[in-house]
Amino acid sequence: MFPLPPVSVVLLLEQFADLATLEQSTFLDTLNIYLYTSPQQRRRMREAWRETAEALPVMEDPDAVR
Repeated sequence: MFPLPPVSVVLLLEQFADLATLEQSTFLDTLNIYLYTSPQQRRRMREAWRETAEALPVMEDPDAVR
């Protein structure tokens, strides 16, 4: 068996695996852009993601969306 990554990474991978194929592709494309962009652009991307996430309704169970 291979060594497991930290729990936070395992949880993220589990959520990624549950995404539809198109959503997985969008996630990977966005991650690729993030990895190759400048630190200033990364900061702006993180801020935009935070603002978007904060505008979403709060749910007790995020899995309920699926």
